[in-house]
Amino acid sequence: MIPGKCIVCGDATRAWLDMPIDPKTFEPTTYGKVHRCDRCGHGSVQPLPTPAEVPHFYALDAYYTQGKSHMPSEREGILDKILTKLAWSFDEGVDLDETLRKLKLADKSMVCEIGCGHAKNLVFLKSRGHIVVGVDPDPKAVAQAAQIGIEVLLGTGEVLPERIRAGQFDLVIMSHSLEHCIDPMLAAKNVASILRPGGRFVCEVPNSDCKHFVWNNICSEMFDAPRHLHFYNTESLRRSIEGTGLKIESVAYTGFTRHHGLGWRKVEQKIRTKLAIVSNACPPAHSFLRSLLLWSATCMAAGSAKYDSVRIVAEKTGKVSAK
Repeated sequence: MIPGKCIVCGDATRAWLDMPIDPKTFEPTTYGKVHRCDRCGHGSVQPLPTPAEVPHFYALDAYYTQGKSHMPSEREGILDKILTKLAWSFDEGVDLDETLRKLKLADKSMVCEIGCGHAKNLVFLKSRGHIVVGVDPDPKAVAQAAQIGIEVLLGTGEVLPERIRAGQFDLVIMSHSLEHCIDPMLAAKNVASILRPGGRFVCEVPNSDCKHFVWNNICSEMFDAPRHLHFYNTESLRRSIEGTGLKIESVAYTGFTRHHGLGWRKVEQKIRTKLAIVSNACPPAHSFLRSLLLWSATCMAAGSAKYDSVRIVAEKTGKVSAK
């Protein structure tokens, strides 16, 4: 990866976002500066951390990869409930479970999820009779998965375990994990190499074109550098996957109601409060009124502007590639 050049399309990048603190620990970080490409919209942390530094970023009391939500449990008032109901009424997003069901996999399909965390998706697919295995860099996630009967191997999208590299899978999933990779282009190529012809890749990432992200940017729950190292929109994700030789089958969006919820707003308000101590460059607070304005601006918007995550299903065609 060449500094100043987009890893997706090769065009020049420019400074975009600058977050001086880790939004989870609130400690200073040197990995909160993001450069973005105007051509394809892909953003990357500059500089990127080394592989040895990454595990430290996940030493948190609660993180979703370990099945522990850091979102506070809040008692919603009547106005909060009305806003949540309004958001839900206009939420036509497609959940990952729904996408997986629509794939209509053959019986006992071979499935691998890279960055599987606590293996929720693999539990679902195993219950439907498929043969599943996961890959995750977190020993805690590996141990938790073993307790529920799911095999997860230590590894990353860039450095797959040998047993995974030797496989031919009917389905590979990366759900909110590609953006965590230091080299996501290599990770995507590795996925293509382990798919059998006709196999599918299901990839979901945060969507930086979502107005929620645009309005709240570095205080958005979906910013989360230095765990999120890359920032995608529909175009940059499409280009990344097509660059591996896979054929795009469908594009779907998810994540609308949740970013209007009180718990989500409280988290983003706390991030802004901590940021204001060290920086004057703060977006407006994600208040109830601001969330209502966001709802009015996005409830009828196109998917790329409305939903905080984008998902692509792609298929491998042709002959098995050499390894």
